[in-house]
Amino acid sequence: MKKRILSLLLMLLLLLPAIPVEAAEVPEGTANLDFSFTSIDGGSVSTQSSGKPKLIVFFMTQCSRCKSTLGDFSSSSWLANGEADVCAIDFIGHTQEEVREFQETYCPEGLIQFVADESGNAMLAAYDYLHADGSTATNIATPVVAMVDVNNNLRYVVSGRTVTASEIETDYLPKLKGDNNGGDEDNTPGGDDGNTPGDGNTPGEGNTPGDGNTPGEGNTPGGNTPGGNKPGSGNNNTVSGNNVTSTKVQKVTTSAPSRVEEAPKIPSTSSVGGVKTSVTGAYLATNVTGSIVATSEADIAKNYGLANNEKVYGKFSDFSAKKSPLAKASMDAAVAEQKAVAGPMLNIEFGKMTAGKYTELPSDGSAIRVVLGIPKNFVQADKTYAVICVRAGGTYSVLKDLDNDANTVTFDTTGGAGVYAIIKY
Repeated sequence: MKKRILSLLLMLLLLLPAIPVEAAEVPEGTANLDFSFTSIDGGSVSTQSSGKPKLIVFFMTQCSRCKSTLGDFSSSSWLANGEADVCAIDFIGHTQEEVREFQETYCPEGLIQFVADESGNAMLAAYDYLHADGSTATNIATPVVAMVDVNNNLRYVVSGRTVTASEIETDYLPKLKGDNNGGDEDNTPGGDDGNTPGDGNTPGEGNTPGDGNTPGEGNTPGGNTPGGNKPGSGNNNTVSGNNVTSTKVQKVTTSAPSRVEEAPKIPSTSSVGGVKTSVTGAYLATNVTGSIVATSEADIAKNYGLANNEKVYGKFSDFSAKKSPLAKASMDAAVAEQKAVAGPMLNIEFGKMTAGKYTELPSDGSAIRVVLGIPKNFVQADKTYAVICVRAGGTYSVLKDLDNDANTVTFDTTGGAGVYAIIKY
């Protein structure tokens, strides 16, 4: 288990020289995203509001800002009084035991629902919330606090800084409850001029590396040569999907202090052979050496009839047989029928983002070209490569390799979701 977590951290944890500190007001009327997880106590955790404000916090157990934020929320009077619900979702694969230890240490009151997600779905959910304001941010600076109002509309997303309980009570809760008199005059929380963060936005104790802020055993990738990036305080609280700096509305960036720590080089997963993907999304598949969409975003949008306010969005993640045993059984049967050997398996989805809401594109639409890097241990010069795609219901198709590069497989697929496997025979 530790090796699996280390591998996940190695591929996903990018320490950057500066942390983006952001507060974004989501477009009015943005429906809340709908995700379900299992809590560390075995219950169901939904991101949906149940008639009162809900705060969804995506965190990492080693993040000091997460400790400060969740600890402050946990001991707040508004949470104890039932004025809002809070769920905390660890999204980088820590075990239930590790998340439970975090809960018992920093949130012993037991008022927050905690989730330990090892499937990768929480990572995708975190990206979806970050993109809800229409941005194309590809770095996750923790904690990510998504705020949902009583009508189940997503109102605010704050990331990359400590968020205090008093700030929630003063600047956000009144609006989440429907009281338009809360906050400052221009409806921008956290500042007297609408742009400058207030007390809760000034980096304090939570932004200075402290106990557990620097990844320790099991969190620091081993055997890697440190790269040229020298992050400052809190930089280990940033996770990157395809290593492009995030830009969002109302962005405030703090300069890093003098203390620096070298970061390991993290390979990008959204480029293949130096070619970058054409489509915004969450590129999290680490069992292939890169994944990209080769069809232009404009062509996909045109072919699938997207409106001007809609954006193509792709999701690539490692496949979990434990989570989808039926899909794995269907894939095994398809591979056997082809008399082939299966290599890396991954989930690929194509959809669109509309005012922060993700919906899948139809699976019977026009071709979308994808390129995957083949891992070195699966490359064999005398073999023919292809990709098998299994869709809902167990139906599958064999997609031919369209290139002559022994290190990549290029194929055409369509919108919607599917399980894909590189095969050779």
